[in-house]
Amino acid sequence: NLFNEEKIFIKREWSEIRLKTYILGRCAAHRALQTLQKEIVPILKGRDGEPIWPFDIVGSISHKDAIAVAAVGKKKRYKGIGVDIEDQTTILSKKEYSLFCTPQEIACIDKKEFSPIDIFSRKEAILKAYYTAYFTIRADEFDSDIMCHGKEKVLNKMKEIDLAGNSAT
Repeated sequence: NLFNEEKIFIKREWSEIRLKTYILGRCAAHRALQTLQKEIVPILKGRDGEPIWPFDIVGSISHKDAIAVAAVGKKKRYKGIGVDIEDQTTILSKKEYSLFCTPQEIACIDKKEFSPIDIFSRKEAILKAYYTAYFTIRADEFDSDIMCHGKEKVLNKMKEIDLAGNSAT
């Protein structure tokens, strides 16, 4: 069941499937919260659609078709949590995955080390985990290699971008 505060985010134009995944996602979030605290509270949506968790909680929700997951943790232990669900049978053309992959990632796809969906899903989960960080996020500019190598590498890249000023790409 959804809280009334969660129901206000439902849009009339949503398809039945979109409505179902929203409800499943919120239900998964409620169950995840139960593992950390006694009281279940509404999980509202922020400006960009991100879930708004209780003040001492971080978390992530993902849903696809009839599947939904949520993961939560205490802020004092985790800075961010990211989860994503994607259909591994989805086939993308090179033109499509070139929109969100770096040249190095495309090389990994060409060598069959990863599928485009693997890379997309990892980026989505990382994006969710680092959402509050200082980034202008566009999938083709989001370098999962930098993100996966820890805070220091991210901070160094941010400093490099700041130093480049308006000429940064």
